[in-house]
Order: sequence, then structure tokens, then C-alpha cells
Amino acid sequence: MAQPGAFLRMWFIHSQLAIPFYVGQSKRLSGRIHDYHLKNFEACTDFRVGKVIEYPQETKNYGVIAKYKASQTPRKDEKAIIRELLLDAYYHCTPG
Repeated sequence: MAQPGAFLRMWFIHSQLAIPFYVGQSKRLSGRIHDYHLKNFEACTDFRVGKVIEYPQETKNYGVIAKYKASQTPRKDEKAIIRELLLDAYYHCTPG
């Protein structure tokens, strides 16, 4: 059985448009958000996510929204959301 945790989604906000840029999961959500803030270079994902958040905030004045949801199967939920976002992007980018 999977351990309970949460999955996380993040969006940039600009001109009332929400642009998804990150989906993740964790068993220690508040600690994970703090890790992104710290941007420790030795923790690759923490550094990358932290820098991805930092650049548009500082250069374009974009806002960031993070939402989470408790889950008994956070990895499964994370994969499903990523698949949903990829399919959504595919359908919006194909002629039709």
C-alpha cells in the first residue's frame, strides 16, 4: 500500500492567466515548499524548481500559486495530472 502524502501543482499567474509549470508529490509538503525556497544546488529538483519560480517572479513580476491535495496514492495522482496536462497541451497545439 502506498504511503499517504500530497501532490502539488504550481502555476504562474500573469494578466489573469494561469500557466501550469510544475506537478510534484511529497510526504512532507511544507518541508518541500521550503526546500524550493532554499534552492540548494546539491538537491537537483529543489534547485531547479526554486530557480524556475524565481526567474519569472523577479524579471516579469509573475505571481505563483501552489495548490496541494492530500492523497493516499500521491505518485499515481502526480502521474495522472502530468498526463492530463500533456494531453491538454497536445490538443491545444494540434491543428484541428
